[in-house]
Amino acid sequence: MTALWIAGGILIFLLLLIIVVLLLHVGVRILYDEDGLRVYIIAGPVKIDLFGLLNRPGKARKKKKQPAEQKSAEPKKPGSPGGLKASLGDIRGLLDALLPRLRFDRLCIHYVAAGGDDPCAAALCYGGASAFFGTVLPVLENGCIVRDRDLRTDVDFSADSDRVSLCIQLTIVVLDAVRALLPFVFRSVKAARAAADQEKDTNTTEEKGGQFNG
Repeated sequence: MTALWIAGGILIFLLLLIIVVLLLHVGVRILYDEDGLRVYIIAGPVKIDLFGLLNRPGKARKKKKQPAEQKSAEPKKPGSPGGLKASLGDIRGLLDALLPRLRFDRLCIHYVAAGGDDPCAAALCYGGASAFFGTVLPVLENGCIVRDRDLRTDVDFSADSDRVSLCIQLTIVVLDAVRALLPFVFRSVKAARAAADQEKDTNTTEEKGGQFNG
């Protein structure tokens, strides 16, 4: 009886854990200012510095020295355009299912045009940036969820160079991502199996034809 209670408790814990994971918001936060570019991976309340993770001393790999006379490897041939064209429908379907579920928690961009050297050029840059923001924001709002937005342009006639700072946080619920990806994965697996079966049938036909000619 005790074993059943323990097994039931473990099962309930695992189900609750799966539910919590599926309801988590995961995504990326991108920051750029005078301190440079910073990228963080977000999973619920957890925030991981991507560059710090990639540049850890323990992650450094030793590069193997190649002989001078060794020829560089030939680049791999890209996929055929026909295969890409046949996959455009699936890719479009994936984007159509994924984009409405994306959420911009923060979309803050501040652009300052420098007018110290050429005030006329600064005014043109200011107008171009304002027009760009005014064009892009409605497109994003129609395709995604934009919660906190702050797109600003300014002119500094005493500055010698343009400045830009941004903070973009893009997230999606794990469950929504799974729901969007599963049909695409199933179609890809089905297409791969169909291609393998077709190749197998072709090889079988060729073998039979060779035996008949012999």
